[in-house]
Amino acid sequence: MRELANLDATLEMAPEFHAAKEQLVGTLRERASDPATPPVTAYELWGQLYREAFAYSFSMASEALEKQDSIATGLADGHRKTDVLMRRAMLLCVSGMYLESSNLSRQIDTASFDAAQMLEWCDYQQRFNADFAEYSPTAEDHARMIGKVAYYRSRIIAMTDDTLQLHQELVAREYLRLGQAEKADSVFTRSLDVLNPSSHDYAIAAYYKAVTCRDLGRRDDSALWFLRSAMADARASVKDNASLFSLAQILFQDNIDIARAFRYTQISLQDALDFNSKLRPWQIALSIPEIENAFLASQKRHVSSIRSLLIALSILAAGLLVIIAMMVRLNRRLREQHTQITAMNSRIREYSDSLAESNAKLQTAIARLSEANTAKEEYIALFLSMCSDYIDKLRKFVPLSETDAEIRAFYKAFDNAFLQLYPNFVSEFNSLLRPEARIELKKDELLNTELRIFALIRLGITQSSHIASLLRYSVNTIYNYRAQIKNAALPDRENFEEIVKNLGSASSSQST
Repeated sequence: MRELANLDATLEMAPEFHAAKEQLVGTLRERASDPATPPVTAYELWGQLYREAFAYSFSMASEALEKQDSIATGLADGHRKTDVLMRRAMLLCVSGMYLESSNLSRQIDTASFDAAQMLEWCDYQQRFNADFAEYSPTAEDHARMIGKVAYYRSRIIAMTDDTLQLHQELVAREYLRLGQAEKADSVFTRSLDVLNPSSHDYAIAAYYKAVTCRDLGRRDDSALWFLRSAMADARASVKDNASLFSLAQILFQDNIDIARAFRYTQISLQDALDFNSKLRPWQIALSIPEIENAFLASQKRHVSSIRSLLIALSILAAGLLVIIAMMVRLNRRLREQHTQITAMNSRIREYSDSLAESNAKLQTAIARLSEANTAKEEYIALFLSMCSDYIDKLRKFVPLSETDAEIRAFYKAFDNAFLQLYPNFVSEFNSLLRPEARIELKKDELLNTELRIFALIRLGITQSSHIASLLRYSVNTIYNYRAQIKNAALPDRENFEEIVKNLGSASSSQST
């Protein structure tokens, strides 16, 4: 899922969102606590803090309600005290403290409600009964509570305008309850089109959109909407959330990404603990052992794969050493052949009567020498590519420092092998350049980047893309190096690389 990377980036920014939330609630607390702030204004400011903390911190939201209750008591304002009671009951409900919430709700006098309080009361009742129904001891109790849910939702729908977010949410959730998921999906889609993707309202709508997609059997869409809901929760600094854990369950159950599922579950658990909820940490903790065991099993498989790759790379390295030894032995044989050819030339000069026969033998020996050199260069190019490919595979499984060490060893092995074949390459190459442009190697340096590029050209590897892959540079960088060296050349620049391809031919023949 491509958007998982976006979610990871958003979660990494959680400390910034948390700091912004803390600054906001800190400002509200400071203003509300100011002795110069009138009581009614302070009451409203504590109310704003309660709304900001409602899904962020149970303790902070509780503190705000206590302050509001104290102010309402001081004002002898029964209406405001009723508001505080209902908010405290709702807060206890969403935190999973159903018994405390139910006991507190019985203290509320509904006879004195105005329209706004009646709406808030109905919202509390539908939320309490919908949540607590999941823990009903009997089917009869469950059915009774679901009946209350339908009753209070119908009252809210009748009391509110269809443009209100709560109205749209409850209409869609009723469709879900009645098994009409297609209609619910249509309502949630319209709601999401007009909501801010960084808001808590968007997170709620996206969560129920995901639930709807799950009911419709659209599992990929369900995961996507849980993901978008989790991103909105993170941006809004919502700690009392369910979307990230729901996404983790899909990633785990569908075996999509066990490591991410484990990490998301840990983040969800920490959020629940930070919020100080009583129910959600317990719900999440039930799933942790299973996900953790699957994660540890996947880690063992990864370790096994890394070991296999390391063994394969070691075998290839040993193979390269064997090839280098073979090349040295081949050089020795070629030197012997060169001695024979020199002696043959001497005999040709001494014995003119056998000139034709001797020339034929000489041409045959030279052809064998050329074929041997070509085979030698092709073997080296092949093993360079194989070693480079295995280092690329190893990069996915080991730390960067280990991969860099392998690359440096790879370069050193190449430099040694090449200079054994062409010991005079550096001096011959410098002789082709203007004096001020000639390459000076550092202490303990066999070849540098420019020399390796033209060493590969000497071996017949001429495509910049292939050279870039072996040396781990961009194609543009290789092209620039080649152009820079050619511009500093003494001979014909157009044929410079062809001249390089023949460097060491004579010395190679002598040294081989």
